[in-house]
Amino acid sequence: MSVFRHNDCDYPAYKPPDDSYLLKNLNLVIDSFSMGFQELGLDKNEYYVDALLVTVALIRTDQRKLHYLMYHNGMEMNELKWIAVLSYWMLRFKPINRIAGGPIDINEQVILCWVFRAIRNYRQKSSKPVVNVSERLKRDLLYAFTYRDISYDYMTILVESLAE
Repeated sequence: MSVFRHNDCDYPAYKPPDDSYLLKNLNLVIDSFSMGFQELGLDKNEYYVDALLVTVALIRTDQRKLHYLMYHNGMEMNELKWIAVLSYWMLRFKPINRIAGGPIDINEQVILCWVFRAIRNYRQKSSKPVVNVSERLKRDLLYAFTYRDISYDYMTILVESLAE
Protein backbone atom coordinates (compact mmCIF):
# COMPACT_ATOMS: atom_id res chain seq x y z
CA MET A 1 0.00 0.00 0.00
CA SER A 2 1.46 3.34 -1.00
CA VAL A 3 1.50 6.25 1.39
CA PHE A 4 2.44 9.88 1.15
CA ARG A 5 3.48 12.43 3.71
CA HIS A 6 1.81 15.70 4.55
CA ASN A 7 2.72 17.85 7.57
CA ASP A 8 4.89 15.07 8.99
CA CYS A 9 2.04 12.54 8.84
CA ASP A 10 1.67 9.49 6.62
CA TYR A 11 -1.56 9.12 4.70
CA PRO A 12 -2.74 6.24 2.53
CA ALA A 13 -2.96 6.93 -1.18
CA TYR A 14 -6.46 7.34 -2.48
CA LYS A 15 -8.13 4.06 -3.37
CA PRO A 16 -11.31 4.33 -5.47
CA PRO A 17 -14.47 2.88 -3.92
CA ASP A 18 -15.50 -0.61 -4.92
CA ASP A 19 -18.43 -1.34 -7.20
CA SER A 20 -20.76 -2.38 -4.37
CA TYR A 21 -20.29 1.00 -2.63
CA LEU A 22 -20.94 2.85 -5.89
CA LEU A 23 -24.00 0.77 -6.78
CA LYS A 24 -25.51 1.09 -3.30
CA ASN A 25 -25.06 4.87 -3.27
CA LEU A 26 -26.14 5.26 -6.89
CA ASN A 27 -29.43 3.56 -6.03
CA LEU A 28 -29.76 5.72 -2.90
CA VAL A 29 -29.27 8.91 -4.93
CA ILE A 30 -31.71 7.84 -7.66
CA ASP A 31 -34.32 6.90 -5.04
CA SER A 32 -33.78 10.27 -3.33
CA PHE A 33 -34.20 12.07 -6.62
CA SER A 34 -37.43 10.15 -7.22
CA MET A 35 -38.70 11.42 -3.87
CA GLY A 36 -37.72 14.93 -4.97
CA PHE A 37 -39.79 14.53 -8.14
CA GLN A 38 -42.70 13.43 -5.97
CA GLU A 39 -42.28 16.38 -3.56
CA LEU A 40 -42.25 18.77 -6.52
CA GLY A 41 -45.33 17.14 -8.07
CA LEU A 42 -43.41 16.02 -11.16
CA ASP A 43 -43.83 12.85 -13.14
CA LYS A 44 -40.57 10.94 -12.71
CA ASN A 45 -41.19 9.27 -16.08
CA GLU A 46 -40.54 12.64 -17.76
CA TYR A 47 -36.94 12.69 -16.50
CA TYR A 48 -33.98 10.38 -16.38
CA VAL A 49 -30.97 10.42 -14.09
CA ASP A 50 -27.61 9.97 -15.81
CA ALA A 51 -26.05 7.15 -13.76
CA LEU A 52 -22.57 7.86 -15.11
CA LEU A 53 -22.63 11.47 -13.89
CA VAL A 54 -23.93 10.37 -10.49
CA THR A 55 -21.17 7.75 -10.29
CA VAL A 56 -18.50 10.34 -11.09
CA ALA A 57 -20.00 12.63 -8.43
CA LEU A 58 -19.88 9.74 -5.92
CA ILE A 59 -16.21 9.09 -6.72
CA ARG A 60 -15.32 12.78 -6.38
CA THR A 61 -17.17 12.95 -3.08
CA ASP A 62 -15.30 9.86 -1.91
CA GLN A 63 -12.01 11.57 -2.83
CA ARG A 64 -12.89 14.39 -0.42
CA LYS A 65 -12.69 11.93 2.48
CA LEU A 66 -8.90 11.90 2.11
CA HIS A 67 -8.89 15.69 1.89
CA TYR A 68 -10.73 15.95 5.22
CA LEU A 69 -8.35 13.47 6.77
CA MET A 70 -5.27 15.37 5.58
CA TYR A 71 -6.21 19.02 5.79
CA HIS A 72 -8.62 19.02 8.72
CA ASN A 73 -6.52 17.34 11.39
CA GLY A 74 -7.76 13.81 10.81
CA MET A 75 -11.43 14.79 10.73
CA GLU A 76 -13.74 12.22 9.18
CA MET A 77 -16.40 13.25 6.68
CA ASN A 78 -19.75 12.98 8.45
CA GLU A 79 -23.17 12.45 6.86
CA LEU A 80 -23.86 16.17 6.43
CA LYS A 81 -20.49 16.84 4.81
CA TRP A 82 -21.06 13.89 2.49
CA ILE A 83 -24.48 15.25 1.45
CA ALA A 84 -23.04 18.75 0.99
CA VAL A 85 -20.09 17.67 -1.16
CA LEU A 86 -22.22 15.28 -3.19
CA SER A 87 -24.80 18.05 -3.70
CA TYR A 88 -22.03 20.35 -4.89
CA TRP A 89 -20.99 17.83 -7.54
CA MET A 90 -24.61 17.17 -8.51
CA LEU A 91 -25.13 20.89 -9.07
CA ARG A 92 -22.00 20.92 -11.24
CA PHE A 93 -22.81 17.85 -13.33
CA LYS A 94 -26.61 18.27 -13.53
CA PRO A 95 -27.40 14.54 -13.85
CA ILE A 96 -31.17 14.96 -14.21
CA ASN A 97 -32.34 15.38 -17.79
CA ARG A 98 -35.73 15.87 -19.33
CA ILE A 99 -37.16 13.21 -21.62
CA ALA A 100 -40.18 15.24 -22.71
CA GLY A 101 -42.39 17.92 -21.20
CA GLY A 102 -41.85 19.46 -17.79
CA PRO A 103 -39.30 22.10 -16.81
CA ILE A 104 -36.05 21.90 -18.75
CA ASP A 105 -33.70 22.24 -15.81
CA ILE A 106 -34.95 20.66 -12.62
CA ASN A 107 -31.59 19.69 -11.04
CA GLU A 108 -31.44 22.58 -8.57
CA GLN A 109 -35.00 22.04 -7.31
CA VAL A 110 -34.56 18.30 -6.83
CA ILE A 111 -31.19 18.76 -5.11
CA LEU A 112 -32.67 21.42 -2.82
CA CYS A 113 -35.44 18.94 -1.84
CA TRP A 114 -32.75 16.32 -1.27
CA VAL A 115 -30.67 18.60 0.97
CA PHE A 116 -33.67 19.58 3.10
CA ARG A 117 -34.75 15.94 3.39
CA ALA A 118 -31.24 14.97 4.53
CA ILE A 119 -31.26 17.78 7.10
CA ARG A 120 -34.69 16.66 8.35
CA ASN A 121 -33.44 13.06 8.70
CA TYR A 122 -30.27 14.20 10.46
CA ARG A 123 -32.24 16.31 12.97
CA GLN A 124 -34.63 13.42 13.65
CA LYS A 125 -31.73 11.00 14.24
CA SER A 126 -30.10 13.58 16.53
CA SER A 127 -33.36 13.96 18.51
CA LYS A 128 -33.59 17.62 17.53
CA PRO A 129 -36.90 19.16 16.59
CA VAL A 130 -37.54 19.43 12.88
CA VAL A 131 -37.62 23.07 11.83
CA ASN A 132 -39.92 24.37 9.12
CA VAL A 133 -38.03 26.18 6.39
CA SER A 134 -39.46 29.43 5.10
CA GLU A 135 -40.45 29.78 1.47
CA ARG A 136 -38.11 32.75 1.22
CA LEU A 137 -35.12 30.66 2.30
CA LYS A 138 -36.06 27.97 -0.21
CA ARG A 139 -36.41 30.57 -2.95
CA ASP A 140 -33.08 32.22 -2.06
CA LEU A 141 -31.24 28.91 -1.96
CA LEU A 142 -32.79 27.83 -5.25
CA TYR A 143 -31.58 31.09 -6.78
CA ALA A 144 -28.08 30.53 -5.33
CA PHE A 145 -27.99 26.93 -6.57
CA THR A 146 -29.03 28.09 -10.04
CA TYR A 147 -27.05 31.29 -10.57
CA ARG A 148 -24.21 31.43 -8.04
CA ASP A 149 -20.88 29.65 -8.10
CA ILE A 150 -21.08 27.85 -4.76
CA SER A 151 -17.90 26.10 -3.62
CA TYR A 152 -17.98 22.73 -1.87
CA ASP A 153 -16.63 24.41 1.29
CA TYR A 154 -19.49 26.91 1.25
CA MET A 155 -21.95 24.11 0.53
CA THR A 156 -20.64 22.21 3.56
CA ILE A 157 -20.97 25.25 5.82
CA LEU A 158 -24.45 25.92 4.47
CA VAL A 159 -25.75 22.37 5.02
CA GLU A 160 -24.20 22.05 8.48
CA SER A 161 -25.54 25.45 9.54
CA LEU A 162 -29.04 24.62 8.36
CA ALA A 163 -28.88 21.30 10.21
CA GLU A 164 -27.97 22.88 13.53
